[in-house]
Amino acid sequence: MLGKVWDWLYGYLKGRPWWGRVEPYVMVLLGGGAAQVFAAEYVAEQYGVRQPLRQFLLSYFSLRITLVIAGVLLLVALLTRERPADATDRRRSSWYRLAGITAIVFVVATGFLLSSTHRAHQITVRIGSLPDGTRADALTYIIYELNRIQRDWYFQIDFTEFKPSALTSVERKRCDGDPQPLLCHALIMAGDDKPTVLITADALQNRVFFATHQGRASVISTAEPSYQPLTVYEFLAYNLIVQTIVLHLDENGDLPPQAYEKTDVSRGGVFQYVPDRDSLKPTMLAARLSPNEEMLLFNRFGPGYLGTCEKLLTLDWLYTPAVRSNLQKVFNVPLTR
Repeated sequence: MLGKVWDWLYGYLKGRPWWGRVEPYVMVLLGGGAAQVFAAEYVAEQYGVRQPLRQFLLSYFSLRITLVIAGVLLLVALLTRERPADATDRRRSSWYRLAGITAIVFVVATGFLLSSTHRAHQITVRIGSLPDGTRADALTYIIYELNRIQRDWYFQIDFTEFKPSALTSVERKRCDGDPQPLLCHALIMAGDDKPTVLITADALQNRVFFATHQGRASVISTAEPSYQPLTVYEFLAYNLIVQTIVLHLDENGDLPPQAYEKTDVSRGGVFQYVPDRDSLKPTMLAARLSPNEEMLLFNRFGPGYLGTCEKLLTLDWLYTPAVRSNLQKVFNVPLTR
């Protein structure tokens, strides 16, 4: 039925005197629209990121397609202009045409460059202390599994023993007066070029219970037990992923607007403040990114990174039979789910 309608419509338009002039533009626009739909389907199939078309049209992927469409339309306009009869005017017209083509290519290339995504860098993990009965080798295995199942970034574990006493007197004085001494220590570890997550069994300060971050450093604390009966391994796996995303965003721009802003209203988002300590459990079990957060990660790091984050946040990879079996048989670690 649609094919017949199209044949009738095309036959009608073809008979109009003005159709010959507008046909190239219409064909480019139709091809561009098809390219947008195809690209959205490609991203969904290739990266597991299925978005409403309206949301996809706001992405850098769609912007690049739009730039190409606009460039092709301008090229069609340039190349289909009637050339002057006079030889001198023809030469001048050719130079103008060449300059126009160069300008179009330059603008499209600049648009591609400005919309380029960032590369997510590796994250250094320092294990300061763990709760009694928690095995560092089991946690190390979980971190290595995170490296194995995705290629967007990797964790490296720094096995250097964490000793606050190793700080210089100036560093110790600075951290002793800091509202979050452990975060101050982590910032010193991170330096200028090594995003770092410090894991500790010590409590954070100023009514911060689970994790905190600043710049290139994050601290995850297991001191607050309200995430139980979820195991410390599930708690750390979830928070490692969240803090990794936070560090990547901080390193390449900024966090989402209102991230971790104190509020009594929550939708269970991973970048939301937890108004009640017990509400961390449902957030971990039903972790989600809002459409705006998805768009931010998509445009900042690309669809592959977004797909990886959405997959890792579910913790389904942690509950696969192979990982569960290794944790149980080798490390004697049972998981909750």
